[in-house]
Formats: sequence, C-alpha cells, structure tokens
Amino acid sequence: MQCGKCTLCCKLLDLPWVDSPAGLWCKHCDIGVGCKIWNDGIPIDCFNYQCVYNELDNLPIQLRPDNCKIIFENVDGSIFLGTMHPDYNNAYKQVIIKTQVEILLKRKISVVFTSSTIDKSLIFPSQGRQISEIWSTLQMKWRKKNDSSSIFN
Repeated sequence: MQCGKCTLCCKLLDLPWVDSPAGLWCKHCDIGVGCKIWNDGIPIDCFNYQCVYNELDNLPIQLRPDNCKIIFENVDGSIFLGTMHPDYNNAYKQVIIKTQVEILLKRKISVVFTSSTIDKSLIFPSQGRQISEIWSTLQMKWRKKNDSSSIFN
C-alpha cells in the first residue's frame, strides 16, 4: 500500500466491524501514522480495503485522500464513489478533482460524491447512464455491505 501519512479512510468510512461511524476517527487509528492494531489482528475488512489511490499506479500525490480530502472507491468498474471529508464538502470543486472526473466520464465511469454532512449525494453520470441506475447500483452495494459488514464486496 502507498498510504504514506494518509489515514483518512479511518475517519470518512463507516466501519461497523470496529464500531466506528463515518465522520469520526476510528479508535484504532493513530492519525497520520496508521492502524494501532495492524499487526495484532486488524479486521479483515480493513486489511482488504483499497481506495482508488492505492489501486491505480502513478496518481499524483495531490490525489492522495489526505491531500484532496476525498477517498475514491471503485464500486463496480463503472462507478467511482468519492467520500468527502465532512469539513471539506466543496472538495469536488478542486481543479485536480474536476480534471479527474472529466477523465473518468470520458472512460464511461460515473462519479458520485457523498459526505457524512451533506443531505444529497452529487451524481455525475457518464454518457448513456441514468442517475436512477447509478443510484440503484449504489443502494444495492450498500445493502450488500450492511448485510455482510464489509466494504463493496
């Protein structure tokens, strides 16, 4: 993994397996350092989790979640979910993020932005996709996640 000092997933994501709701730091997180229980039996869901920054090669450091304040997840190959830091709900307006969204849309990948402190998700559908279809896919993934207590299986 290339997390460096980034531990933003430990705050932004809902981590029910360690009783850590979205928007609050996980009790096992040493902020800016990493997981305090990594070597002592880290939950498998945390171990298996990868944000897009760690999935893709050669992304600029400005796109690392602690720098851009957004964690991107590859939901199903056709949707990227960007979870914004609750104190930075306009992070999606950054030039580097707008540029990445344009690249994804050209590759027929829809982008959804959410945050624990906004009422409605922002959906940018790729050409030919309906917002309702994207939303249905996300809801199905969230239900599956809640049923199995893991992140986007």
